[in-house]
Amino acid sequence: MSIPEAAKLLGISRSSMQRIVRAGRVASIQVPGMRTRRLLREDVEQLARASIRPATVASGES
Repeated sequence: MSIPEAAKLLGISRSSMQRIVRAGRVASIQVPGMRTRRLLREDVEQLARASIRPATVASGES
């Protein structure tokens, strides 16, 4: 999948997705002869699952 497709799936901007790729949080493959990179859908979905934070319960509630 492309960086814009991954960004849309995660609900973030394309530039944010590019930063995530540059930081190495998701592996990418350079497309030969082009300036574009491709990502594995499984890696992006794993990032999405890891980014979901469980809701916290306020202390004192019963």
